[in-house]
Amino acid sequence: MQMVAAYVFGNYVMDKESLSRQLRGKLGLGIAIFVTFLAWILGVILQKDYDRDNKHYDHIDFTDSSRAAFPMIVFLLYGLVDAIYQNYVYWVIGAMSNDPLELARFVGLYKAFQSAGGAISWKVDVWGVDYMTQLIVDWALMAVSFPFMYLVIRKLSN
Repeated sequence: MQMVAAYVFGNYVMDKESLSRQLRGKLGLGIAIFVTFLAWILGVILQKDYDRDNKHYDHIDFTDSSRAAFPMIVFLLYGLVDAIYQNYVYWVIGAMSNDPLELARFVGLYKAFQSAGGAISWKVDVWGVDYMTQLIVDWALMAVSFPFMYLVIRKLSN
């Protein structure tokens, strides 16, 4: 799902040269916001039945299609969101400059924040933070990024 999403989003939305750079940025942002919010809303619906106190999870096998379809769709959507979000962020960074040294610094900063989040996330789980709280915090962090991306893309020129 991730490879297909990245290919389609990158080639048929973000790199469609018949559209202006600013329009591609706005269109890509709209798609990223829609897919992100869809996945996270469905994630909340799925997550509401699971908490740390319930140790008797009813395991679901993928062959039990009546019960497995919805969780599988949500997990596939998470992969779609990851591909589209990463693709979009790198496109925005690439559109900010034509200087390779400047772009390298931007990407380095992005990867530093991404790595810091990964380093912290495992500890949050070790602390026993509620699953729903973790989901909401993750969603909020992604949601906060979108207005800042809009501020960048509205200044882009061809």
